[in-house]
Amino acid sequence: MKLKKKFFLIAKNFIYKTILLFIGFLLFILVFNRFIGFIIHINKEVAVPNLINIKYDDAKNLLKPLGLHIEKNYDAYSDLPIGTIISQFPESDAIVRKKRTIKVVISKGYKDSIVPDLYKTNLDDLELILKNCGLEKGRVDFIPSTTVEKNKIINQNPTYKTVVPRGSEVNVKVSSGLPKNKKLMPDLLGLKKEVADILLDNANIKYEIKYTPTDNEKGIVLSQIPNKDEEIKFNHKVIIEIGE
Repeated sequence: MKLKKKFFLIAKNFIYKTILLFIGFLLFILVFNRFIGFIIHINKEVAVPNLINIKYDDAKNLLKPLGLHIEKNYDAYSDLPIGTIISQFPESDAIVRKKRTIKVVISKGYKDSIVPDLYKTNLDDLELILKNCGLEKGRVDFIPSTTVEKNKIINQNPTYKTVVPRGSEVNVKVSSGLPKNKKLMPDLLGLKKEVADILLDNANIKYEIKYTPTDNEKGIVLSQIPNKDEEIKFNHKVIIEIGE
């Protein structure tokens, strides 16, 4: 009888401990699942915004409220303005967790530059205009002019719309104002004969007129020798061609 009672107590104790272990195991599984879920969801998911054509600092400010970071991979030539983002990874609209780093490539601008039209541009504005085109100011020569105001550009080399490597120099000739003790040929092209006569007479320039048959430009100056702003020396012959 005593043995039977002892066996019963051992069995009861074993079942009690087994139930406790089972309950403990269930509690462990529950706590573990909650912990794993917390770790997984501690960084919420967000959609990556489009950073293309945005300045690096502006992109950084855009990502900060989303809990995202930004990192520059490298610079590359592109059609987009200098300093703007030309590609990103992950791409826009990708779903990522917070604290993710978005890697970007920054534009260095065009590999080549197109020379702008500088005619009659003020010399003080030249450097900034060229810099915005990825170009440098080269040699500056001053020459007198009857047609272009003082300190404004008369011509340039390379010429307008020439494609050159970035960083190339552009040389210019700048008006020093009206000539002193020199006669310069005025710009007569496209003017009526009567106006050309007045300009040449006022400048005390002797000239010859050559008439050329034309349908649409009768009485208009078609060509001139010498060209505008060229010095007229004593033995030079001045000829203007008039349509008739």
